[in-house]
Amino acid sequence: MAITLKNVTLERSSHVILRDASFQFSDNKWTAIVGENGAGKSTLLQAIQQFIPIQQGHIHIDGKIGFLFQHADQQFFESTVEKELRFAPRHFGWSREKTDAKIAEVLNLVQLDASILPMLPYQLSGGQKKRLALALVFMMEPTILLADEPTAGLDPVQRALVLSILKKWQQQGHTIIAITHELTDVLTFADDVLLMAKDEAPQLFETEQFFFEVPKRKGVYFPPPIAMFHLIEQRLQSPLPRARSMPALIQIMKEAIPNGTSYSICSTHVHSTSS
Repeated sequence: MAITLKNVTLERSSHVILRDASFQFSDNKWTAIVGENGAGKSTLLQAIQQFIPIQQGHIHIDGKIGFLFQHADQQFFESTVEKELRFAPRHFGWSREKTDAKIAEVLNLVQLDASILPMLPYQLSGGQKKRLALALVFMMEPTILLADEPTAGLDPVQRALVLSILKKWQQQGHTIIAITHELTDVLTFADDVLLMAKDEAPQLFETEQFFFEVPKRKGVYFPPPIAMFHLIEQRLQSPLPRARSMPALIQIMKEAIPNGTSYSICSTHVHSTSS
């Protein structure tokens, strides 16, 4: 396992985040951390990274961690993009040749052009900043990425780009543990889901189990297509096939609804009308 928590108690500002909790994050998987605001999602990541102490228990880490902050500006402190990228290799004592090769590799991975190297990091667009922040993490060659809302503040195009970069990196044999509120992205990209709720022990699920086996989760509001999916299953009294993308789910529902019947959704019921 990439990270194992054993009998961990974690408190922040007199609020108990974890109490004697034990669970594991698996190697080479993307685990999404979801749940209501104030449940301690960011605090948990900070404790794993050892930014803050735990009160009891043990966190075992099998690998090298990189941390992606929610706001990319928090990861910049040099005067140019090139200086940012060379900072960690200089600290590691790498040769110039190795550093140059690694910079070319990570820029290619995050889809940034070398023309930005002389630029001030704060002059970049929001999407470029986020991808540069990822590049800085990748320069340190982690095996595990902790990410606090990696797509926060990005437009749909940039969000899709960042998610595709993360998935490619994961598929190269790495582990991702990412906080997110974007459940449509969780359905498509995550392998596992850690659900955190106030005053309750965290629960770890496989992604399909999280979305399809129980129609409601505390502190979580499923996207409308997922809610519709559950309610149509209830109305038809028959399980529907599962899918890991919204377009595929919508197609499944269209094929399941009898001809001449239309459905609308409210918070608790599916209403049908026949033509």
